[in-house]
Amino acid sequence: MLARYVWADLLRNPRRTLSTVAGVFLGVGLACAILFFVDGLSASMTQQAVAPLPIDMQQVLSAPPAGNILFTLTLEPAGAVAPGDIVHVRLELVNQGQTPVNELVVRAIPDDALVYIPGSATRDGSPLANALENPFAAGPAKAGLNIGTLAAGTTVILGYDLEAIAATAAIAQPIAATYSSREAVTPVVANAAAPLNPAELAARLRAIEGIAFAEQLAFVDLPAGALAASRPTDSLVRVFGFDQSYTSHDRSILISEGGQTAGAAMLSAEAAAYLAVSAGDTVTLALPDGASLELAVSGIVDLTQARSLFSSRRGADFETFIYIPNAIIVDSALFAEVVVPAFERVAADRGERVKNPPIHEIALGVDRERLDAEPAVALRQTEQIAAQVAATAGDQGYLLDNIS
Repeated sequence: MLARYVWADLLRNPRRTLSTVAGVFLGVGLACAILFFVDGLSASMTQQAVAPLPIDMQQVLSAPPAGNILFTLTLEPAGAVAPGDIVHVRLELVNQGQTPVNELVVRAIPDDALVYIPGSATRDGSPLANALENPFAAGPAKAGLNIGTLAAGTTVILGYDLEAIAATAAIAQPIAATYSSREAVTPVVANAAAPLNPAELAARLRAIEGIAFAEQLAFVDLPAGALAASRPTDSLVRVFGFDQSYTSHDRSILISEGGQTAGAAMLSAEAAAYLAVSAGDTVTLALPDGASLELAVSGIVDLTQARSLFSSRRGADFETFIYIPNAIIVDSALFAEVVVPAFERVAADRGERVKNPPIHEIALGVDRERLDAEPAVALRQTEQIAAQVAATAGDQGYLLDNIS
């Protein structure tokens, strides 16, 4: 009965019926369109959020100890000792670098359960003068022994004897041994694992699940006039060291002429214009030790949008974009083999502390296809990747997590 009444009412006013049906279809269609739009938008929210980033993470490396000293501490006997036993301490320092290490100070503080035997300190087998007190932990400040300069490729062996006045089975660190120098002011502990060089660290970071690429980046500033052709530049020069593989990942680096070639250099557009050079010409780079480097120009590049290259890594101006117009780019190997040693020679030969040493870092890209569409979930994923990067790098610098 009710159905027949409804049907009759629909037929009585067909225009009203038609408009009602059209309104229902329109409302349903609009609701579906909104749902599809929201669903599609949420599915791409993560990708849209990270799209502007050319580099997702940057592992900024701390400067390695100058001189490349291998510092080894050995104890004889190495195990637990009883009261009255004698322990011989052997300290070996090998300069594996190419420059001397100056004002090398060695400090070796024994545990309170071990007492220095007066007159037992030696250097390369010969007794040290005035060694009635432990020369490696002298006075109330426990000051170390300054052994002077250790030439490149040479070794020095220091030693002294201790007498146990208590059982040492429970002592976790019988000797706290470190060295420091004029070039490496921060003390370096004995038997420390050698830091990975940038190439080795990049390879390890590249193996982390979720990392799409890991590329070396280095840079250093030179004074005005360091870059020259027919005339020298009139302002600060920034020297970059990275390879073509880095350039391919950083979309903000725009090559306007030529290309990137190992053993050659690319110039910023401003430097090229000031020096009136183009691809195929030659420029000269003056290094701080007085040496000069002649480089063929393989390309001209626009760096005005390269935030990853010019964002400050220093505290007061951290992440501030500080553009330096005069820039030159060489490959990573050339930077490591020619530019970095020039700064090391300055520090070793002139007795000067380099105020702005070369900075090394590893530029990292996250595999964005692995990231969840939901930003909150993607954030947890990138934070996990960042934690793995930090764990792999250890104490070699700090991580800038741009993507999280």
